[in-house]
Amino acid sequence: MQNKMSNDHKQLTSLVNMLLSKPKQTKSRKNLSPNIRIPLSGEFNGYYLTRREAQCVFHAMNKLTIQETAHQMALSPRTIEFYLKRIRTKLKCRRKKELITKLNQTNFKEHYHQYSKLYH
Repeated sequence: MQNKMSNDHKQLTSLVNMLLSKPKQTKSRKNLSPNIRIPLSGEFNGYYLTRREAQCVFHAMNKLTIQETAHQMALSPRTIEFYLKRIRTKLKCRRKKELITKLNQTNFKEHYHQYSKLYH
């Protein structure tokens, strides 16, 4: 009888521990595209844009609205705004129009096309 209670107690303890323990990590998805940095030239020599930043600004340079860009990239408009603000801060541009004008004077589009062919 003592042995049966001991086994029941062990099973109950095991069940409680299983329920309280953290779930095991499933296999993580491998990042299919590495951290891509697209270098800039001209006034922004030494600066770079990440893949997402580059996608956002590329669409902006092609006159897509934030909503259209969000739809194209399957992101929320707020996320697109965040990326564009981060780019403007990084490149010290106060307005999106100023950012686009200055980036048109760099090699950004050439580099973007090269990188987009490699990683799409």
